[in-house]
Amino acid sequence: MSSRGSEVNINNEITQMHGSQPHQHLESTVMLPFHRSFPVLLKRSLLNFSRQPTLMVSRLMQIVNFGVILSLYFWQIPKNQVGVYNMMNVLWEANALVFVGMLNCAATFPIERDVFYRERTDGRYSSLAFFLSYSALELTFGFICSMAFGVVVTFTVGLTHSIQAICLLSTAVFFVVSFGESVGMMYCAVFRQVGFALSLISVNLGLMHITAGFLTVSLKAWVDAILNINPLRFSSRVMVDAELADQTFSCQEPVFSSCVSNGKEVKDFYGFNYSLTKSMLILIGLCAGYRILAFLALSYFPKLQGDLHAEWKPSEITIDDKPQASHQHHAITTTT
Repeated sequence: MSSRGSEVNINNEITQMHGSQPHQHLESTVMLPFHRSFPVLLKRSLLNFSRQPTLMVSRLMQIVNFGVILSLYFWQIPKNQVGVYNMMNVLWEANALVFVGMLNCAATFPIERDVFYRERTDGRYSSLAFFLSYSALELTFGFICSMAFGVVVTFTVGLTHSIQAICLLSTAVFFVVSFGESVGMMYCAVFRQVGFALSLISVNLGLMHITAGFLTVSLKAWVDAILNINPLRFSSRVMVDAELADQTFSCQEPVFSSCVSNGKEVKDFYGFNYSLTKSMLILIGLCAGYRILAFLALSYFPKLQGDLHAEWKPSEITIDDKPQASHQHHAITTTT
């Protein structure tokens, strides 16, 4: 379904580039330039996405539904000492959306990956064209859903009601989801078996979630230095700084060893005294780095996928003004 329509579009693009001489055989190394292959691949991704309503609902609703679940547990947090503890729990749980990014990747990327490896072996388009077309669709939906999550959680849980705080929370959530998808793409590109890849991803992301800064406040220096590769540490700092900037809390029911009356004291207690701008820049840089690693894994690790991809035989593309039925059949069967 997905490869047949794209096969026709890509073949038409090659025909326009090289003319329509009868029975002209093109080498398997013929590759469409980026500016012509990217729109075709993006259109195919949108078409495949629209033909799978369950997948569409899953991508659109998982992040928002998680916000609804948080609101059921933490509805209108009071501004007291217990509320401090609950608010920090909400911000920590927002980092759990990294697993939603992983699940979104597992639902769509392996199928797209298999089609891509087959068509790249035939020399249809570059790795960059496929990677950017997939990322463009994924990042767009991720950003829209993250903004919706920020709005839902802010007004139901009772976080800071300001445009700046909502935007910072939504941006941090967007990068958390994008990071989970990048790690999923990277592992699914290296390992053909999706179940094995998900097992490794779950362990790694679980460790990163635990060391985001809420449970592990104090660590040894060398461990703390290694964990600077964890984007969830910096997304936590962004969210905490955004939500606690102007907060005040009552001290009628002490929970901690000492009463904390404002956002600055909470950040001192949890060890979140960091620059917001610096944390945001590091978060962006780390997420971009993991996305680049996913692209490199997709481009240079096809032989680890097994014989299906490593030994896939390139086929010739036959272009004819009046193609025979057998030629059409051959073009379809070599890519499905």
